[in-house]
Amino acid sequence: MKNKALFITNMPVQHQVELFDELTKFNHKIEVIYTRFLSAGRSWEINPNSFNHKSLILKEIRIKDHWYFNYELIKVISKIIKSDIIIIGQYASFTMQIAMYVSFLLRKKLIFWSEPISGVEYEERKLISNVGLSSFFRKIALVPVKYFCQQLWAIGDNAVKSFEKLEPCGEIKKYYYYSDLSRFYNLYKNDTFDNINDKIIFLFAGSLSIRKGIDLVISANEILHNNGHNNFEVLVAGSGPLEESLKNNNNGNLKFLGFVPQKGIELLYHKCDVLLFPSRYDGWGMSLVEALASGMPVISTTKVGAAVELLNEKNGIMIEELSPKHTADSMAFFIANKSLLKNYISNCIETSKIVHVDAGVKLFNELINGGK
Repeated sequence: MKNKALFITNMPVQHQVELFDELTKFNHKIEVIYTRFLSAGRSWEINPNSFNHKSLILKEIRIKDHWYFNYELIKVISKIIKSDIIIIGQYASFTMQIAMYVSFLLRKKLIFWSEPISGVEYEERKLISNVGLSSFFRKIALVPVKYFCQQLWAIGDNAVKSFEKLEPCGEIKKYYYYSDLSRFYNLYKNDTFDNINDKIIFLFAGSLSIRKGIDLVISANEILHNNGHNNFEVLVAGSGPLEESLKNNNNGNLKFLGFVPQKGIELLYHKCDVLLFPSRYDGWGMSLVEALASGMPVISTTKVGAAVELLNEKNGIMIEELSPKHTADSMAFFIANKSLLKNYISNCIETSKIVHVDAGVKLFNELINGGK
């Protein structure tokens, strides 16, 4: 790749770091600007010294949660001047807005790469609480996305649909979140766990919030328990606004683990049988991808970007109606058919390869310069 690409994204997260490292490994001339080191509500940190790509983490003045200001904008402008292609990962922050306007004025090729832009449903930390005011500012913030970007890279079908509402706009292409999933491929299941062999183990891993659907998991667990199902267990890994109230749940099928670091989550993928991901909104959903790469079938919803792209009858169940009953029915299927779980393993792993970092490098090359 002869052209130099500059990514401007939010914070260093594992999957993006892995993609940027791999692009650098294959001689793509890229540089990454992270507008912050750790955003509100995130607990996992990545050591910048481990990066194998050229990067700059901007300093910030944090006002509240997602309200922050980068005071090193001159560095951003300098990097834009020295680059040929600018790939923007968000639109709402002041830094991203400045970057898009500057790129347009300098006649740079501008690409917008994002999850759905219709707003995060059930968001606990809203930038602007007033719905009308929030909609007004979103329309203004989307002006450079609509009029300045030659291409819009959609992270899944849900993002495509939200981009299409901007039309006329730049050319819409699909470009997912890609990551190195090889560390998950060997997490094969066996019966060497502490649990009795006929007990199926479900895993919920994520924020304990309404948006992530933990309430549906709790209610579904109660339905199953009341219907006489005892040969299952639900492990809940995570923290969040509902944590304290959920800890008081006395049902013996539930086990709250609290916050679990990344390495611990990988061990849980190995230990558990089915991932529960009944989110009411998730732009993508990396846990779903990682579970599939570990050979785990997933129960999820059409509100999850990765589920829409990757989930089918051979690797999981899509809940069409978000309700405790439908969640319980999906769980009951696996409880009654645990012997079939081994049939899902190869299908889950094969599907996950669609978003393995190798596929991301190949498609990046095609999108940027036609595969040359």
